[in-house]
Amino acid sequence: MPEPAAPPPRPIPAVEWLVAAIGALLVAATIGYLALHALGRDRTPPDLRLTAEPALAQDGGWLVRFRAQNRGAAAASEVLIEGVLAGPDGPVDTAETTLDYLAPDSERTGGLWFSRDPSGLELQLHAKGYAAP
Repeated sequence: MPEPAAPPPRPIPAVEWLVAAIGALLVAATIGYLALHALGRDRTPPDLRLTAEPALAQDGGWLVRFRAQNRGAAAASEVLIEGVLAGPDGPVDTAETTLDYLAPDSERTGGLWFSRDPSGLELQLHAKGYAAP
């Protein structure tokens, strides 16, 4: 006995075509945006700005908290921050720390411990170096 013929395929409804077209446009727009962002991104180096808060007395030393802002278009990792307490005769105390990662247009906070009281001394904060992530 011969097998029955398969029914003819039914046409795809217009709503399905519309949803498929919208999905394809969203995928293409996302890929285009990511490609433009990756290829056309300004390759300026990190632009780090450091600001200190008032010192806090703690057991065994003084804590100076700081805020590090990256205003540049590139990220920085392993950012070495150095703080120097300077008096009239030159540097009196130094401390340093490392920030693991600082994204573009972002900020992080950290702290430096000094053995001397920073009041009456000049605090100098410097970003000493970074690595490209």
